[in-house]
Amino acid sequence: MPDINWPEVLVALVLGAIVTELGGWLPRLAEWLVKILARQLPTRAARREHEWLTTLNATPGQWSKLLRALTFVPAVISIRWHTPRRIRTGLQALWGMRLLLGWTRLQALVVFGAVAFIDGTWLLFGALSPSRLPVLELLEFHLLVAFLYWLNWRGLGIDWPWLRTTPLGAAILLVLGTWPLFLIPFVGDATSTLLSGVWFVTLYVLWAWEGYWATTHPLPKRGLLGWKKAGHP
Repeated sequence: MPDINWPEVLVALVLGAIVTELGGWLPRLAEWLVKILARQLPTRAARREHEWLTTLNATPGQWSKLLRALTFVPAVISIRWHTPRRIRTGLQALWGMRLLLGWTRLQALVVFGAVAFIDGTWLLFGALSPSRLPVLELLEFHLLVAFLYWLNWRGLGIDWPWLRTTPLGAAILLVLGTWPLFLIPFVGDATSTLLSGVWFVTLYVLWAWEGYWATTHPLPKRGLLGWKKAGHP
């Protein structure tokens, strides 16, 4: 009876188990790759993603799906290379909106951390303190947290495409963003501080709202009150 090299058998079994487990994740990896590639397209991204996923699902095997997804890479490079510069520039502008949204979300996270610290402090020391629990103040802080979350992570739950893409919408946003510059010189010093605070809040809300919707639902300009979602013809 020949000797059995048990270390080699064990290595073969382990490698076989790894390959089998990895193979189960390959279809998901291929779908993720297709979605990433489709998002790099300046136009018709949603249609391309649907077509490529359909092709991917029709491809038999697990490793074959990943190899099929990799064949879409040259297509993306070719499409981007032959896309007019003005369209590619509009797509790149989305990164600025993502940066703006990230900045407003970072400020919101700072507020979340401060409120959590206040809550923790009262939970730890409030019971031992003879002071009255500031219920109204804590409620105001939590309402602020809820509003910041609804603004930065839900875009207030409503989008006005015409406000983001038309000349009329641009004019309204411009007025909302600059009105204190024309009003403060005509009012006294006593109200300038209040107006500055209102202006800061207005700008923050506009930045967060615009950043959220420009990132999640980018829209090209299509003239007065005309709009079309990016990724569709």
